[in-house]
Amino acid sequence: MGLSLGDVDFAAFEVPSVIAFGGRQSLAVYRLPGGVRVVDALGPDDSDITWRGILSGAGATDRARALDALRIAGQPATLAWDEFFYSVVIGDLQFEFCNSWWIPYKISCVVVDDPGTPALAAVVSILSAVASDLSSAANFTDVSAATLAVAAAGSSGSGTAPYASANLVLQSTARSIAETIQSSGNDLAATDLPTVVSGAATIAMAAAASGYVSRAIANFAQVSF
Repeated sequence: MGLSLGDVDFAAFEVPSVIAFGGRQSLAVYRLPGGVRVVDALGPDDSDITWRGILSGAGATDRARALDALRIAGQPATLAWDEFFYSVVIGDLQFEFCNSWWIPYKISCVVVDDPGTPALAAVVSILSAVASDLSSAANFTDVSAATLAVAAAGSSGSGTAPYASANLVLQSTARSIAETIQSSGNDLAATDLPTVVSGAATIAMAAAASGYVSRAIANFAQVSF
């Protein structure tokens, strides 16, 4: 396995048997009545990339100094191994000097950028906006089916059965709201005041929900990954 950090190429004992990387997904969880949850994915939170090895041979001291210079500079450097590629800053670097040709080390790199994630980040942003609109619509009408369908599609991607199903559920929700507005319009022609007031209130709530759902539909149509 090849490994490089900035201008330093690791070889022999310097190359670790294990490199730890990964991270978390930052989430905002909204708990709605009835046990329904709306989960907004806020984006990846990468863990530090860590490994350890041994600088060995006649140039061990020079290579230790080169690595330490990267740490001191605090500037982003390219970290690459196998098929992985990151822009990182050395957050922690420790040496255990045994002699000039045998220097064990351990290193921790803070991820500045992962060039492989920009497209996914854009999708996450769109899905977050859709979930936010549905959460707002839920204040005026029941959109739990659409919320659950979008959440399922978000974990599968566009072009899948869950994505197609979510589109259908969103459209069905919009039609249901439109029908509510239309049927409540008849109440405005009633002769008793309570019915008129009730109809007007229903129309106002449905209209508010319709705006949020319509925007959710438009945003959801942009999802592509």
